[in-house]
Amino acid sequence: MKKARNDKPWEPAEFWQAQLSSVDASGQTSVPHPRKTETVSLLPAYQLETDVPRAPAETIQSPKPQKSEEVPVSSAARPKRSFLGRWFRRTLALSAVLAAMWWLVLPLVTPISGQAVVNARLVQVRAPFDGIAADLHHDLGSKTEQGQHMLRLSNSRVDTKHLTTLTTRRAELLARTQVLQTELDEITKAAETCQALVKEYQESHTALLEASKKEVVAQNQATVSQHQNRQRQLARVQQQGKSASNAEKDDAQELEIVARKRIEMGQAALVRIDLELQAAARGVYLKQEMPQLLQRSEELALKIPLLKANLTETETLLEVVEQELYREQERIRQLTVAVVTSPVSGVVWTTHGNQGQPVKENETLFEIADSSTIFVEVLLPQRYLASVGPGSRATILLTGGQTFAGRVQGVRTPGPVDKEASVALKLATHDLKQVRVIVKFDSDVDAGLIGRHVRVLLTDEEPTAIQSGMMWLFANLGGSS
Repeated sequence: MKKARNDKPWEPAEFWQAQLSSVDASGQTSVPHPRKTETVSLLPAYQLETDVPRAPAETIQSPKPQKSEEVPVSSAARPKRSFLGRWFRRTLALSAVLAAMWWLVLPLVTPISGQAVVNARLVQVRAPFDGIAADLHHDLGSKTEQGQHMLRLSNSRVDTKHLTTLTTRRAELLARTQVLQTELDEITKAAETCQALVKEYQESHTALLEASKKEVVAQNQATVSQHQNRQRQLARVQQQGKSASNAEKDDAQELEIVARKRIEMGQAALVRIDLELQAAARGVYLKQEMPQLLQRSEELALKIPLLKANLTETETLLEVVEQELYREQERIRQLTVAVVTSPVSGVVWTTHGNQGQPVKENETLFEIADSSTIFVEVLLPQRYLASVGPGSRATILLTGGQTFAGRVQGVRTPGPVDKEASVALKLATHDLKQVRVIVKFDSDVDAGLIGRHVRVLLTDEEPTAIQSGMMWLFANLGGSS
């Protein structure tokens, strides 16, 4: 049978008021659309996407113009919730509760840092003198190695008066040294020549004396022979007695006396020659004055030690002046141009110089975070002092999830006037109830970690099983923020 068409105009307010009254407790009903005959489900979206079975909806025709009737929905048509869905929701709720307990309760019973940062000692690079900064090779945050070029300083207003004086003095001493050396060489050569001539003269004089000695010896021999003849002649005259005249006797006696005198003179001459030979061997000349050549040789020999002493003194003074000149040149060079290098390896933390900027002596140009002194600085409440001390194990958690192991190096409580060390970052706190814990990494870490904020879990030096489990959870789940 053909149903009658509903020609009544559609009223939105009346339509939705009627439909709201037909929704049962399960949240599903068959809603008749005013223009189409179809089923509209009012289930929540999460039920539409799950495997909850839907109750079959009855197809309701368009209402008649005379009256609108509610279509009853039976209890059998309500959706049934599966066991898997209930288990999933309960597990999710339990996980949320456990995570909340981990984030809220764990920091109250376990030493977990409230504030912690990867820190390092700062090393200052200062200007060696007044000058102009140039050739800057590092920017803020860049890494540097020990001995690496940082910048160059130049200074054209350097006092060089002392350098000029030393240079002049050195030139004078060099000239004097050359003069003394030349004079010493000439005198030494002249003295050697004079000594050679004196030796030659001495040898010739000795030879002459030897010849004279031989001559005197020969003459003495002839005189002795002649004296013997005169003695024999005198003896013959005396033997003749009265037969010999007095004149013959006198002549023979006189000749004998002369011959004897000649022998005496020859012996005296021989003694004199022997003495002269001995004196000549010693360089002493008895018969005549000292030769001029020998006198000159002695004068030159006396000058040589004096010249050597003057030369040695001048050379010593020259060496002193040259050392002072070298130091002055180095000072001028260092004050004129200086290449400033990095004293340590690390990260350029602060810069105070720009290209072409005038700087003063001892002014700080760079501050470098020393990579060899990297540590973690942790702030903890003092209630953990009983369980934290040097040697305690530390688990260091970075923001990105990377973990490191470390050991507590020191624990200190800041005083009212605690002076901060020169470090890259300072954890400013005025709470005297907090302590500072210094943690050293067990292994070398990259200098790029300096300045990173971290979370730190502290346990005993030999962690218990519970603490080991907490360390694992901390490394995988993280601590409270």
